Amino acid sequence: MITIQTFLLLMVGTGAPATLEKLPDSSEIIEGQEVLLKFNRPGIEVKAKYRENAYEKLQHTQEIGKTAANGILRWTPYQAGVVALSWEDGGKKNVSVLHDGAPLSGTAVMLVAGIILLGGTVRYFMQMLKQP
Repeated sequence: MITIQTFLLLMVGTGAPATLEKLPDSSEIIEGQEVLLKFNRPGIEVKAKYRENAYEKLQHTQEIGKTAANGILRWTPYQAGVVALSWEDGGKKNVSVLHDGAPLSGTAVMLVAGIILLGGTVRYFMQMLKQP
């Protein structure tokens, strides 16, 4: 059963702009792990825009959903990087989503660079020791 106060609140709204009250530390927002976002009121539609300032084909938007009656919304970021959270009333907050671990491509690049540098150093010393 819905009360008259709840009905009026839903029909009229609070009049206050929607604000993000609680967000975990950026060190706690990890790709693939659920995050709880707390807003000041229920029914706020929230979107996440990945790679906001990148080339248009690289940008993509995720419809996160609407906040529950307690103002909480569950979100699982699916990609690491800077994500722009936006909601109705023009609210916006940029968050940093961390990788779940070390990216394989970054590790491979570092290994190849190390092998090239070490190989060049060894070759240089071999040539230097051969000369009279």
